[in-house]
Amino acid sequence: MFFPGKPTIFITVSKVKEIPSLLSSVKSNISVTIQVFNGACMEELKTKIKEFIHARDWEQFHAPKNLAMALSVEASEIVEIFQWKKAGDPLSDKEGEALRQEIGDVLIYLLELADQLDIDIIKEARDKLVLNDQKYPAELVRGKAKKYTKYQ
Repeated sequence: MFFPGKPTIFITVSKVKEIPSLLSSVKSNISVTIQVFNGACMEELKTKIKEFIHARDWEQFHAPKNLAMALSVEASEIVEIFQWKKAGDPLSDKEGEALRQEIGDVLIYLLELADQLDIDIIKEARDKLVLNDQKYPAELVRGKAKKYTKYQ
């Protein structure tokens, strides 16, 4: 968790089980951000997804086209939760739970699609951030929500 005004340490770990020992050695007046998004944690999730699919003999249904369509459907289910809400309207407990489940579905299908096409999802996200930084320089676009072509 990040606490403004406190010294901050950013740590990348390869396994979730490493976190408790790391945290126990950190003083309480220091904010710690631990990145477990890539590395072994991502690989562990991909392995669990593969095992789930294999146990059900669903590989036959997981062609990239099918995964892309399923991903679109799940993303649309996220949109449906917010449909007709005003900006700032809170989600009910039921809607919050549905949102968490749909986000999980989106991640599962996205990881499976990337894996099927041998795409390093972390590398591509990082590369896209670099590209977006070039398209949308902060000093030029701060507080604006136009497409990058409007700034050229």
